[in-house]
Amino acid sequence: MNFNSVSDHFAGPVAFTSVIFVLAQLRQSVNQEIRQLIAEYNMRYLSVAARIPYEILVENCRFDSLPTTKQTDTKRALYDYFLLCDEQLSLVNGRTFRKRKYLGPLSRLGTQMQIRDVRVWEQAEREWTEGIAENFKRHAIQEAFHEISRQLNPEQPEECFTAIHRNILDKDPAE
Repeated sequence: MNFNSVSDHFAGPVAFTSVIFVLAQLRQSVNQEIRQLIAEYNMRYLSVAARIPYEILVENCRFDSLPTTKQTDTKRALYDYFLLCDEQLSLVNGRTFRKRKYLGPLSRLGTQMQIRDVRVWEQAEREWTEGIAENFKRHAIQEAFHEISRQLNPEQPEECFTAIHRNILDKDPAE
């Protein structure tokens, strides 16, 4: 038996196994990066939420019921919160690169080959959207949101924080 013929028989299966192994490693690496990114956003949320007074988050007080000394710092914390929410919602909604000419097909290929685990994104999207929607039920958050939006764009305040409008405020409750 010739060594070349034996190696020829094993070359194909070994190459195939190597490709499978590389794809599994790639999938694990990509999913770990996604989880790390989500964890970083969650840490940013906790940092911002720590600056929002208890009276707003838990007691659902109106903004003007806060002492005037707390209102400026609270408004800044809420502005940071709105920026973060808008960024989070844009991130989870844009995760498939649907509108991009070259990245769209590549993203779909990654999903079809299960290199990216879309369940990770879906869980983040669900948790972030539900949490943001719940917080937007609070009086002070609604008041501050509308006031800050009017200050940023007096003619068209609805153009500020578009991802929040699209995914939280303007969303049909039946969805």
